[in-house]
Amino acid sequence: MKACKFLVSCFFLLILTTVTATASGISCLNTVDKDCHYTAINKGDDIYIYSSKHSVPVFSIPEFESSVETLSFLKKDKKYWLIKETSNSNKSKEVLSFNDELNEVEYFYLTSDIDIKKSNKYWYGIYCFLSNASISDSATSPFEWAFANVCQKHPETQSQYKYVGNDLFFSVDSIVDGEIGKMQLIALNAKDNDNVNITNFGCLVNCPSAKRFTGKINDKYVIKMFLNIDKGMIDGYYYYDKTGVIIPVKGMVKNKRITLNVDGLVGETKETFVGILDNNKVNGVWNNKLSNAKHPFVLYQSLY
Repeated sequence: MKACKFLVSCFFLLILTTVTATASGISCLNTVDKDCHYTAINKGDDIYIYSSKHSVPVFSIPEFESSVETLSFLKKDKKYWLIKETSNSNKSKEVLSFNDELNEVEYFYLTSDIDIKKSNKYWYGIYCFLSNASISDSATSPFEWAFANVCQKHPETQSQYKYVGNDLFFSVDSIVDGEIGKMQLIALNAKDNDNVNITNFGCLVNCPSAKRFTGKINDKYVIKMFLNIDKGMIDGYYYYDKTGVIIPVKGMVKNKRITLNVDGLVGETKETFVGILDNNKVNGVWNNKLSNAKHPFVLYQSLY
């Protein structure tokens, strides 16, 4: 077995020459920018992770990037994310995240396969979280360390899956502080899709606590949303995958009913999202006030 977790934390960031700010995070790969307390450095095909406070790498053995693999290192939501995506016959996503203190570590591994009998592509994997991690004196590579210490070498598991429209519903084992459970996931637009974008995996049951959502409007337009909920009041933003343009939202939630508004430059309401927040899912109706177009929308808590 190959040794095998998650939208930006502020609305607008100054784009610097050494750091790329996008809707999915700040790149901390090959940079010494002050916003990146940890940096991943390429040395040939090897990638080492360094702390700005120390000259020795966090992991003594580097992560290796082959010709069929892409490695990225991002900062978002005050966490750091090392992401490896493999593009051979079976696609895979391997993600390791940690906080500034290196004591909360999240890891997930997802891989695709083909159901020969049904001619369906499906996904399976594993999710792990450790709240009292210790990476000090690590003598291994990042993903190997995570698999051994955070997942306790528990293998990824295959499970039953089903398609609803173009979306794939499936489950993976979750290991949270050593306790084994089941996490229910969704892969948006996975039908006939050779490689689902990592941001399009959502969570329905036993999800990690997060403020990020992934979903669709009218079962057609894929969107991402960040919601900060404080005493029933909400502020955040959303964007369409195709454009990546940040659209601020604000609103409230009461008795699970959530209302979000998109305001224009002079304070008029341009759009509304009205729905029911039920655990890790929001179902409702999106309304474009300018054209009076109304469409259903759904949001799932984002895995990444």
